[in-house]
Amino acid sequence: MIKVYVTDYDYSDLSIEEDVYSKYKIKLIALKCKSEEELIEKAADADALLNQYLKLTKVTFKGIKNLKIVVRYGVGLDNINLKGAEKYNVMVKNIPDYCIDEVSNNALSMILNFTRKLKRSDLLVRGGVWDFNKIRPIHKFSNYCIGIIGFGRIGKALAKKLILLGFDNILVNDIDSSVVDNFEFNIMVRLVGLKYLFANSDFVSLSLPLTRESKNLINKETLGCAKDSVSIINTSRGAIINEVDLYDFLSKHPEANAGLDVLKKEPPEFNKNKLLELDNVIFTPHSSFYAEESLIELRKRVALTVVEYLI
Repeated sequence: MIKVYVTDYDYSDLSIEEDVYSKYKIKLIALKCKSEEELIEKAADADALLNQYLKLTKVTFKGIKNLKIVVRYGVGLDNINLKGAEKYNVMVKNIPDYCIDEVSNNALSMILNFTRKLKRSDLLVRGGVWDFNKIRPIHKFSNYCIGIIGFGRIGKALAKKLILLGFDNILVNDIDSSVVDNFEFNIMVRLVGLKYLFANSDFVSLSLPLTRESKNLINKETLGCAKDSVSIINTSRGAIINEVDLYDFLSKHPEANAGLDVLKKEPPEFNKNKLLELDNVIFTPHSSFYAEESLIELRKRVALTVVEYLI
């Protein structure tokens, strides 16, 4: 009997995973561990782990002797020590191609909100001001320049949607210089340096993984290159942005905006995170991945990944 432990989860139940495993000789054991030590104690005989948020270091891979595979509920792997897993011959898998539409749609929604100044308009009307002159200027989509940092699946999906809506000036920054070559609308996309992208973009959307290199990528220096009216969109990872520097920039430039689906600390400390005080920021609660259908797809594919690897 193969034993699969769920390290932690915030779903109401695990019926989807149980349904997948009912067809095989697999036992699913649900845990909600707060630490690696607790996990090692309770899942000492695990063949596989399904992991959502719990941080896994080499301590886990050393401590669970029979562990063969970890599958993460999501795209990112920044909570798993990949070198530690490799050292102890543990395979680590994620689901990199789910929720592409959902995340790119969330970023697109934020961009559309800022181009049409919807939040600003709403605040004015609620404050008793009915005057479109107070939200001037608003331009045609074709007049705006969009910068996309990270041109993987999500970045490309966003670019395609933007182009089809009439945004035909898109700048891209990515460590892979070939990412634009195979993009179907590559004639409308230019690969540029980071400073050039910030200096020329009206909107900057982040769609890159959190790595040692990307941590605090958006900081005082990069924001110092930006337009005073720039809008920063983050649907990736909160730690890519230095939040103190972003707050300083947004508080000094009221025409600038930020759309944040992710924060460095989630949930935020509501009495301490100063970004929450600003009217020129909109938030979503790390929900850009979410649609009912994509969540079901994710959970089925996570469970099946263990089946494909161990059976």
